[in-house]
Amino acid sequence: FQSFSALFEYYISEKLTDLLFAEDLPQRLADTKIAQPMLFAVQAALSDCLFSQGVKPAAVFGHSVGEIAAAYAAKALTAAEAVAIVAKRSQHQDLLAGEGKMAAVVLSAEAAVAFAKANHLDNICIAAINAANSVTISGPSEEVLAFRDAARKAQIVAHVLDINYPFHHPIIDRAKDAF
Repeated sequence: FQSFSALFEYYISEKLTDLLFAEDLPQRLADTKIAQPMLFAVQAALSDCLFSQGVKPAAVFGHSVGEIAAAYAAKALTAAEAVAIVAKRSQHQDLLAGEGKMAAVVLSAEAAVAFAKANHLDNICIAAINAANSVTISGPSEEVLAFRDAARKAQIVAHVLDINYPFHHPIIDRAKDAF
């Protein structure tokens, strides 16, 4: 973890090793420029630890920043390359803070899309399928909040996540321009 902390320090001007035990860590994790490097560093350090103990994966996979950790674990990226990608990605996604939100919803992907359309929430996207009856939606803040309100009226569980970004939504695709 310390080696990843040192690499990220170049990009975020802070040590992840210090942030990991900071009293304000919960608040700092709301900032994607901190959260994504922290997630990656934990995942990659765990991968290195397992590898050093002789555990060698036959395959790796990940979701979102976990895809970069998986590429690192597969030796497709060096630590420096992976850190640079995570840092640049999170810095550019941070420029879109406040443009959307995400929510966890107890519905299938098909049912969530149908529910959004039935409520004229045309900019809601499925960000992740967590289980057969559990998805994460993403979209403009007002639509995610309207989805939650309509879901509550319909007795559907929907919890808006404490995230100030519409990850896995076309809004966030604007960050791709940096690459």
